[in-house]
Amino acid sequence: MSFDPDAHETQDILQTESPKRRRFRLPVNRSILTAIFAFTALIFWLMSGVMSDNAAPVEPAKALIENAASTSRFKVVVETLTAETHTNNIRLQARTEADKVVTVAAETNGVIAELPVEKGAFVQKGQVICAIDVGARKAQLDQARANRDARKIEFNAAKQLLAKGHTSKSQLAASRAAYDAAIAGVQAALVEYNRANITAPFDGILDKQPVKI
Repeated sequence: MSFDPDAHETQDILQTESPKRRRFRLPVNRSILTAIFAFTALIFWLMSGVMSDNAAPVEPAKALIENAASTSRFKVVVETLTAETHTNNIRLQARTEADKVVTVAAETNGVIAELPVEKGAFVQKGQVICAIDVGARKAQLDQARANRDARKIEFNAAKQLLAKGHTSKSQLAASRAAYDAAIAGVQAALVEYNRANITAPFDGILDKQPVKI
């Protein structure tokens, strides 16, 4: 007959226990013990959380506006702007055309003495662009002025003689005609003298200069 240690121990335990205690003994399973242990640990864990929450001071929640203002503050750079006028420049290709064109010619003959304006330069109305040698024109003008002055003296003398009765009205009229002719001679000599200077008839550009000194 073989010897079983487990059976031997069980038999001994059963023999030593009283029949009364053996009647109330319940079989205990290992899974039941594990479940009981886990449930007990869960109860203790929940109780510890409640106790810690009751012990810690409760801080009131901040308003949304205050919380946002405290967390979203940042530094900014401020610059004062002043309104300015900006001009839009548009580049276009174009072709210019003169408003009016004139050929300037001399009204008298002579030798060209000076060209004060170069080709392509801008000139103003009345500006000299070509000068002709005056030659004898200045002497003729001086002679016409001297003749005018002499005729003026004769005319004034004739008026005094007529007032005294020493001359006739016809002689006074002849003296007056000679004086007027002398004045006209001065004007003609002056015009001829001024023709030596060729001037620009209006503001513009000297496009061509076909003459030379």
